[in-house]
Amino acid sequence: MEDVGKVKIKKTISRCKLKITEDNIAVLMSCNAELANHQDILLDDIRAFMREYGIKGEFDEQNLLSALENRESDEEGITDLVIVRGEGPALPKDGKMEWLKDYFAEGYYVDPKTKAIDYRQKAELLNVNEGDNLVKIIPECVGEEGRDVYGMVIRVPSPKKVVLRAGPNVEWDEESNTYKARCSGRLSYKGSTLDVHTFYRISGDVGPETGNIQHNGHVEINGEVVSNFKVEATGDILIKGLVGACDIVCGGDLTIKGGINGSIKNKIIVNGNADFKYCNNAIIECEGDIFVKVEVHQSQFYCCGKVICNGVIMSSKVMAAEGIIVNEVGSKTSSETSLISGVDYKLLKSVKKITEERNITKKDLKIYKINHKKIKQMGNIQNNKQ
Repeated sequence: MEDVGKVKIKKTISRCKLKITEDNIAVLMSCNAELANHQDILLDDIRAFMREYGIKGEFDEQNLLSALENRESDEEGITDLVIVRGEGPALPKDGKMEWLKDYFAEGYYVDPKTKAIDYRQKAELLNVNEGDNLVKIIPECVGEEGRDVYGMVIRVPSPKKVVLRAGPNVEWDEESNTYKARCSGRLSYKGSTLDVHTFYRISGDVGPETGNIQHNGHVEINGEVVSNFKVEATGDILIKGLVGACDIVCGGDLTIKGGINGSIKNKIIVNGNADFKYCNNAIIECEGDIFVKVEVHQSQFYCCGKVICNGVIMSSKVMAAEGIIVNEVGSKTSSETSLISGVDYKLLKSVKKITEERNITKKDLKIYKINHKKIKQMGNIQNNKQ
């Protein structure tokens, strides 16, 4: 028999049992075998029930007659046969947003292979590029009213629309039904406004609370950069505190109001100029000029521009393509200090790479010649046997 949902018994008349489903969408009929064999009496019972309870829906007499005829034997009754059916409503669907990446993921990054958790790298993906599709809007869908067995209209609520406003750096794409980034930067979704910010200001330190920083644009850090954390930006980076043993990749100018207490395990790479108070135990590669106010100690500088130090350079290696200006070099107690001017470190790296590749090619060629000689000797042996 057809399942029409949860049933609530409303009335039992004569020898057949008639009931209306709790949602008032259908009338069900059950009868024993004796009554099923007396169609006229059964039909009278049903019509009387419909009149008494004001059933306006159409009586499906054909469905009843078909069920009676298709019984396996005259000893079989009928249970919960639908004899009147209303029109169920089509429920509305609210509009919704589908983020095209897990931008606002919580927690920390988990390595897919080792399953190790990196507590320095947050799982969120707020760094976006110009042209990235950010969120797809699924429009709301209006429902349709229904009608119950009494002929009453079953109303449906209005669907909820997506409320989302685009900021200056976000635009609507009609073709894909998505909001897109008009520039590279950091994604922001506050209230009902979606925007991309090219400037990222961090009010405190870069550390466990913020995680590693990666930003397409300029970054301002009002505190320190704690050791073992990383800062990467395509634009300028301004750090108002100290920098510990960490990696920094700066696409513009790097300014550090405090000093650098680094580590030879880490590296600072700057595409523009670098300016800081002092540098201790750090490795810096810089495309522009390096300016140091106080001292450089146990560090390595590789600079395409000039290195200007208003203090002292000691126990360090400094290579600058456009010259080195320094007030004082080394001390009686410090280890060796090496200053190399007029040499482009990038060119040296390129030459070193080419040399390594050439050596690998020569090694491969030598192995090839040896193998070729062996194959040739084996061919001569085979020919002699024949």
